[in-house]
Amino acid sequence: MISTSSPLVRTAVLLSAIAVTSSLAPAQTVLRVKKGITTGLMDGSSWANAIPEVSTALVGILPNTELWIAEGVYLPTTTLDETISFEIPSDVRVYGGFDGTELLRINRAGLFGTTILSGNITGNPTSTGNTDHVVAMTGADASRIVIDGLVIRDGFADDTAGTGTNARGAGILLNSTTAADEVRLANLTVRNNAAFDSGGGMAGINIDSMQITNCTFRENGAGRLVSGTFFGEGGGLFLEELATTSIGEVAIGNTRFIGNRSPSGGGLAVTRIADGRASIFNCLFHDNLAFEEGGGFLHIVNQDPGGAGGTFFVSHCTVTDNDGGGASLEDLDSNATNNTSTIIESSIFWGNRLMRGGVTAVERDLFGDSTALATTVVAYSDVRTQAPVFPGTGNLNVPPMFKNIPNDNFRLKITSPCIDSANDQPIENVLLGDQADVDLDLITAEFVQIDLDEVPRERDVPGVAGTGLDAAEPGKVSDMGCFENNDPTDPGGPGGPGEN
Repeated sequence: MISTSSPLVRTAVLLSAIAVTSSLAPAQTVLRVKKGITTGLMDGSSWANAIPEVSTALVGILPNTELWIAEGVYLPTTTLDETISFEIPSDVRVYGGFDGTELLRINRAGLFGTTILSGNITGNPTSTGNTDHVVAMTGADASRIVIDGLVIRDGFADDTAGTGTNARGAGILLNSTTAADEVRLANLTVRNNAAFDSGGGMAGINIDSMQITNCTFRENGAGRLVSGTFFGEGGGLFLEELATTSIGEVAIGNTRFIGNRSPSGGGLAVTRIADGRASIFNCLFHDNLAFEEGGGFLHIVNQDPGGAGGTFFVSHCTVTDNDGGGASLEDLDSNATNNTSTIIESSIFWGNRLMRGGVTAVERDLFGDSTALATTVVAYSDVRTQAPVFPGTGNLNVPPMFKNIPNDNFRLKITSPCIDSANDQPIENVLLGDQADVDLDLITAEFVQIDLDEVPRERDVPGVAGTGLDAAEPGKVSDMGCFENNDPTDPGGPGGPGEN
């Protein structure tokens, strides 16, 4: 039996019920929203008296209020004004997925896929005329906000100039005057949003602390082509300017980036970390596209000459089957004096494809220019490379042997060399001595303890001699990538060309 005080349980609780463990003050009021209700007081005091529209409930909403939303499709306005969004103010928690009978939030039905905030205010099948941002957090102090259990879709940030906030963050825009603090996004599907500049699914700008867990960014797009030149980054998610006045922290865990597209950073783009830290763990980057670089993700190591240089940390991620390369680490500002440190461990970069040739794209799975690589450490990872092995401790250059690539099953076969080959030492004691608090639980002396399926790490596969750190302790080494092998009796299906 696992103790309820064990790190495993502590992490599992954080990932599955992140809002419950929030440090926000307890909400004083609950307002309920139920689509189509035509009876009752419509004041949100109970399900019988529910408010029929989310947009109505947000008008004049007070701090320390929880908004419970029953399944249905909700629009930010009944007009054709595309500048109107679901604006979430500070100190408000928004929860979707209710069936309209629950007395306690912990008992909600989990109807996350059918509780939808849509920007399709025209009702047309095309995106023209859709709202610029479906959800916006743009107040003077966009902080202590929770958004949990929703589909956010059909935004269109179409500022034709391609500049400014109305060209970014079509699904979600987080852009506070002061650095946004304690923003938590969980159990969201952000899909079918498009922006003329960056962050089709979401753009987060000027952030002090934010967590994203158990989310999916799918089929979002960003960027534009002007006179033969591409502009734009982060088809799924774009992050810029972690707080320069303090140590900005962003943690993205147990999240999927699938089918997003952009000129650079098809799934994710992170830039201008300054003094902050961005931690990406247990994430799958699959089937994304970048026309230039970073099909899976792009990290621009520093574009801010004033920044002292932060940390970009990637652990237990799988980056595969992307077009435009897997991941790209680049220095695009010759004036920057302190570049971000990049630390990659226990991850898989394999089976990605190039969109363009040339010297800068010779490595298709993990590419970094000389400046970026000078501050990069890669360890205990499987990276396809033209060299015998990517430089670093414990790295591999062999097919990871995914279970079933044609069916998008990137779990590992029992014969995979990536099994029991990851790093299970406390993160702060390995790799440059950097303290990476991957889940923002204020504990740095830990490794990533559950996988993308939320099953425990360190599941021993009989007969497999672990090559990872801590391999001398049988049954105590996790697997590379976002999935732990949890069924050693299942050999898996066809792995695809070059995988078996």
